[in-house]
Amino acid sequence: ISLRRKLTAQLIIKKLEKHGIMARPFFLPMYRQKPLKVFIKNSKYKFNNSDHISKYGFYIPSFEGIKKKELDFIIRCLNKI
Repeated sequence: ISLRRKLTAQLIIKKLEKHGIMARPFFLPMYRQKPLKVFIKNSKYKFNNSDHISKYGFYIPSFEGIKKKELDFIIRCLNKI
């Protein structure tokens, strides 16, 4: 049985950068940001979805003038990863 290393946002971003594609991770979940910690300090809620998205989510290039050719290249690279 082949065990694959779990792909995190950081690992995918590194691989994209090798192809010249700039990407960046999502921000920390709001509840982990210092100014907001005070409001949820004793919260009974868990924020599993926020933690998951923060760990595995990332932004890829997107802007009004992006060309189809550029998008296709990004998609091909992501599919390889």
